[in-house]
Amino acid sequence: MLVSNTGTDPARLLAWDIGETPNVRDVWAQKQFAMLFNNALLHDGCLFGFNEKRQGRSEFTCLDAATGEVRWVSDAVPIGTFILAGTDWIFLTRAGEVVIAPASSTELKPVSRFAALEGKCYATPTLAGGRLYVRSNAGALVALDLGQR
Repeated sequence: MLVSNTGTDPARLLAWDIGETPNVRDVWAQKQFAMLFNNALLHDGCLFGFNEKRQGRSEFTCLDAATGEVRWVSDAVPIGTFILAGTDWIFLTRAGEVVIAPASSTELKPVSRFAALEGKCYATPTLAGGRLYVRSNAGALVALDLGQR
């Protein structure tokens, strides 16, 4: 389990040792990584998430899941929420823009982007039945047909 906040404590990857005496222990700690309003996703041996350690900067970050070391940081997508859909990231920025990029442990290179909603958007996008659902904080909901791939 990855535990993080935007305070002074580092993000920590925790492991549970199950047995007669259960124990929670640190696997690693990363002082330069903090998340707010989003979760990290594990893909291809890496943890991905928006780093808000330096608030006001857009930093989508790739961490090595085994060591916690930063592999790369990108400002190609404004801060928001995201999901992994097959081999692609689907982002919903806080300004309502949808961005699609191949999920890669080497870089973030968007291939498509468009405005989907107005106003602040903190909800995580949802993908079901070939449709992408995105929602604003004001409650506006948009369903986008992504078609079959």
